[in-house]
Amino acid sequence: MSRLFTCSRCGCQRTAADLNGINLTATGWNDDSAAYCKRLAECKSAEADETLDWLLDALDADDAEDAA
Repeated sequence: MSRLFTCSRCGCQRTAADLNGINLTATGWNDDSAAYCKRLAECKSAEADETLDWLLDALDADDAEDAA
C-alpha cells in the first residue's frame, strides 16, 4: 500500500504521484507542507475553482472571437 500525503490546498489524501511539491529525500524525510494536487480538476480547493473558472472564461472568450 502506498503512503498517502495531504494536499495543502484542499486537504485531500493523495499518493505522492498525484501531488506536486513533496520533498522525499534519500534520508527518508517526508515534507508535504507545500504539496498540492497535480490535476487541477481533482483539487477541491478555492484556488483550483477560481483557476478553472478563469480558464473556462478565457476559452469561451476565444471561442467567441473565433466565431466573429
